[in-house]
Amino acid sequence: MTLLDLVADAREPASLSDLARGAGLPKSTTHRLLLGLREHGLVRRDGRGYQLGARLAAADPLPACVQHLLHPYLVQLHHMTGLVVVLGVLRQDQCVILDAVFRPGQEQMSPVRGERSPAHHTALGVVSLAYRASDTSPSDITHDQRRKVAETGAASQRMRGRSGLAEFAVPIFSGNRRPLAACGLIHRSNRPLDHPQRVALHATARRAALAVRAQSAEYRG
Repeated sequence: MTLLDLVADAREPASLSDLARGAGLPKSTTHRLLLGLREHGLVRRDGRGYQLGARLAAADPLPACVQHLLHPYLVQLHHMTGLVVVLGVLRQDQCVILDAVFRPGQEQMSPVRGERSPAHHTALGVVSLAYRASDTSPSDITHDQRRKVAETGAASQRMRGRSGLAEFAVPIFSGNRRPLAACGLIHRSNRPLDHPQRVALHATARRAALAVRAQSAEYRG
């Protein structure tokens, strides 16, 4: 897990000790890396600890190059299932829609890009929150929800504000087994997903994750 991941996931300003422990680095190394991030405006420090800097606080939650890389996988999944396909990511306690693929006539079923909802109100958010440390805030999910995600690798939720619709979502993992984003299918709540549709969603998420890791390895090389 990178330092930026740790800072972004923290609900409160993160201390140097917490960041060093989470990253598995010595405090001296962590402090040096944080200084570099501060110089570039990626993190900032106040009396309570480290937070995302101004350059990232208003930025897209997922780099544009990664969103571009993932889009063809969403299109393919839409063609395979015929359903609305959505891509979302956690932004603090909210789920932000980054992409949506649908055919003409499905516009009313789909959230729009940039739409934000409380994370625990959406399947995309629930499946992402399940891999984040538990807390007691009202925006956290229940133990039963975490257990179900752990058992099935997915989350299902009726959509608030869209009567008769439900969302089924799975995580797209980064290399450290943390969700980079989540991918979901929107369907009529009285017509649950069939087995092939679920298999297609899980397979798409795995292929997308492998593509992101391959791209990251290429950049590092």
